[in-house]
Amino acid sequence: LEYPKLYVPGQISQYFSKRAFMMCALHSCYSSLVLFFVPYAATYDTARDDGKDGADYQSFALITQTCLTVTV
Repeated sequence: LEYPKLYVPGQISQYFSKRAFMMCALHSCYSSLVLFFVPYAATYDTARDDGKDGADYQSFALITQTCLTVTV
């Protein structure tokens, strides 16, 4: 109540609009696809020196989590 001019941009949706929301949602979808498919492509057809499969679910999850942590 002391500073009513501070609330005017929020009342006219200057800082947050439908367009801003859609841009944020599209960026979130793009980021999630990149953070999933880059580690997936990197570990897709890997094999260890002994010929066994080198990429299991746990190693893929660890790589994806590391990429997410570095990104954040």
